[in-house]
Amino acid sequence: MGVVTRPPLPSRLVLLSAILLPASGQVLNRQPGPALMFLLFILLLGGFTRKTAGPDVSVVGKLAGGIFVHAIAIYDAYKVARIRQEVWNAARRSGGPRTVTSFVHGQADGVTPASRTRLRRATSPRTPAPSRPSEAGSGTGDSDTPAT
Repeated sequence: MGVVTRPPLPSRLVLLSAILLPASGQVLNRQPGPALMFLLFILLLGGFTRKTAGPDVSVVGKLAGGIFVHAIAIYDAYKVARIRQEVWNAARRSGGPRTVTSFVHGQADGVTPASRTRLRRATSPRTPAPSRPSEAGSGTGDSDTPAT
C-alpha cells in the first residue's frame, strides 16, 4: 500500500459506481486485479445460469449467478473504500505517519509488531518446562548399578 499521498474517493461515490457498473468500484479503489476477477465471474456464472435455467424462468432467475457475484463486488468495493476513508481520517486526526500500512499494522503509536510480540512474550504466564530426571542417582532403578 505504501504512503498515502492523496485522499481516497468518498465511499458513497464508490458504492454508487459499483451499483451502476459492475467492478467499477474496484477500479475506483485502484484494484484492477479484483475488478477483472469479479467481471470474469459475473460473466461466467451469469452465462452458466442462463444456459442451465429452464425456459419458464424469469430474466432475474436466468442471470442469478452473475447478479450474486455483482452483489459481492458491490459489498467488496464499499468495504475497501470505507476502510481507506477511515484510515485516512485517523491519519489526519493523529497527525502521525501518513502511511496506510502503519495504521493497518498498528504502528501509529510508534510500537512495531516485533516489539509488541516481545512485550507479549515477556508478560505472558510461562509454563514450566517438564523436568528430566538426572541419569545418575535418579532412584528409578533404571541404572546398571544397584542402589545402596
